[in-house]
Amino acid sequence: MEISQDEKSLFPIQSSDGFIEFFQLHLKHAADEKNEPNLAFLSILLGVLEYKLTLSKTTDQPSSSSAESDAESLYRQGVTRQESKKENAQTDNDSIVESDLDDFPTLDFDVVEALYLKFKILVKGFIDKSSTENTTRGGYATKELCKKVSDLMWNRLNPHYHKDKAHIQSLFSFLTGRQLDCFGLALMVVAACQILLYNDVHLALSEDHAWIVHGDNCKEATEITWHGKGNEDKRGFSVNQTNTEKSWMYLHNKSVICNRLMELSAMIVSINPSIDVHFESKTLADIQLKLLKIMYKNGALERYPMGLSFLADLEDSVDLHDEAVKSVQTHYNNLHVFPHCAKGHFHLKHNDSKKAIHCWSMAAQVLSNYNYTREDEEIYKEIMDIAGESISQAMKNDPSVCDSEECFMDLIKFYDGICLWEEDSSTPVLHSWWAKYFTQSLGRFSTEVRHSFSKELCEVEEVSPSSNANDVTEDENQLQQSSTEKKLSKRNLRKEDVLSNDNAAEISLLGVKSVKMKGLEELLIGSKKINAQAVSLQLTAQSQTHFAKRHSNDSYMMGQSGRVKKPKKFFE
Repeated sequence: MEISQDEKSLFPIQSSDGFIEFFQLHLKHAADEKNEPNLAFLSILLGVLEYKLTLSKTTDQPSSSSAESDAESLYRQGVTRQESKKENAQTDNDSIVESDLDDFPTLDFDVVEALYLKFKILVKGFIDKSSTENTTRGGYATKELCKKVSDLMWNRLNPHYHKDKAHIQSLFSFLTGRQLDCFGLALMVVAACQILLYNDVHLALSEDHAWIVHGDNCKEATEITWHGKGNEDKRGFSVNQTNTEKSWMYLHNKSVICNRLMELSAMIVSINPSIDVHFESKTLADIQLKLLKIMYKNGALERYPMGLSFLADLEDSVDLHDEAVKSVQTHYNNLHVFPHCAKGHFHLKHNDSKKAIHCWSMAAQVLSNYNYTREDEEIYKEIMDIAGESISQAMKNDPSVCDSEECFMDLIKFYDGICLWEEDSSTPVLHSWWAKYFTQSLGRFSTEVRHSFSKELCEVEEVSPSSNANDVTEDENQLQQSSTEKKLSKRNLRKEDVLSNDNAAEISLLGVKSVKMKGLEELLIGSKKINAQAVSLQLTAQSQTHFAKRHSNDSYMMGQSGRVKKPKKFFE
């Protein structure tokens, strides 16, 4: 885990190629089973690089106390020396065009090492590994140990800073500015446990949250960071899979359990090349892409769908988007939403509107496995953007979408998924905004497309179990069944999808499963013109749901006082 002499010999790093060379050499040493990537050292190194290429070009720099530590002073001195050298070189030859070498800052080993040693001393000086409260008999980390490490960093954070600001995900930000975002805190706890030689502690990731797993075979899961707007009450609680099994934030026990290479990949994904809202560092963006390619070749992204989707966006590659979706389907029971959304955005960008709408329909169907909670803000905003902007844009880009039965089905399934997401939830999802865009999108489809579904109603009834078998021979009945199933398969439906569970008494030619969409079906395919007001009333009606009773030990619903917190609504 320590930095070898071969790696030290590459310093000072003065170019992008030199940085990549160091990274590859470090991974080569880590390939030994007795060695691992040094998460703390790499986080500091990446943080220094990100600072120099982004924050140092703006006034938004990390702030520290007036009495700087020796490590921070050394870093400031190193920065001053580097800037002085640049100014002298520019004075010698003003006509030189800025190159990658000029744009890349000099990274000195002693600066990074000083910060690393400061963190190492802090962790080892605070945690007594020999204590039975911290370590089990098998040598595994306890929940109490994880909470102590989290407290160690939490208590040293600056109490007054915006926790969603950019460039505060690295250990460098913690050591020089006393700032971390929620992901940064989680990753730093893992890095600290690595220094303490707790090899069982690993990062667990959902699509909008992070926690840690530890113990024998990583069976225990503990909250060590906050979620959303700084809710520190989470830290130290066990992740109760019984209470969170229908929560998107915990992915129904199908979260990404990282190994060291995956944790390093997550660290690389978190790099932010943005200088401000208008500009970004091309050098840092190129390095991020090269590092992700290296991790991809090492197999570190195979079980990391969000990492694959991120790389797919950078590479503009449909094959990588396909890999991300396949990873979700193979390893996570198709319970991750964002890879489907990202693939849809790729197709929209490349003017393939039909495939884009299909991908978003798939995303909503995945979302239907969960119940909506007040902490689902990120996925709520994503689905809202798709409904309000992306689908409209797709239909404008390709008018033939409005004549496609498959696209009509995908739109229906998209909203059916959202309705199912709302069912059994304690907080409503759908309101007048959703109804507005739903009816607008429906209105773009021709009457012929909508009526094409109702024309086959009788045919489905004839092959349903309630049909009169005496009126036709067995061969004719089989022929009718085969013909109808072929028509249904064109819309990706099976006969059992269009028949309800109530003895086939109710038929759904659209294959919808939610209560609201079943009530809307006749309005959608039976009427000559869409009745916007009737659709809106049905869509925004109080869901026929039961409100799940929260257990008193529900960690994310309780504060330190022990009183259950009232969920907040996004729209009131």
